[in-house]
Amino acid sequence: MRLWQELVGEKELVGSERDQLLVAVNNATYNRANDEFFGTTPQCGGVIELKNGKSIGIIGCGEGFEVQRNDMEESDHMIAYYVDAIGFRSLFQQLLTETDH
Repeated sequence: MRLWQELVGEKELVGSERDQLLVAVNNATYNRANDEFFGTTPQCGGVIELKNGKSIGIIGCGEGFEVQRNDMEESDHMIAYYVDAIGFRSLFQQLLTETDH
């Protein structure tokens, strides 16, 4: 699992950092489907690679966040949802700026 943020860089997440992001994604409030992707350059994001070869993407743009997933059984194509962004941006910044101990 890796995260990246504009002007901050990229980081591979493991252990408790990975767990924090997974909890945030699993607890996200999916407030509406996004049939048309943002269409603007993302400022931050993350990719969760699943064991079955599929993935879940998290894209931050402006004040919003979008979860993009192709792991749903009922669909072979990408499904995208806007999510309640409270906490996502600060979690990204916290995880990307923490140093390994």
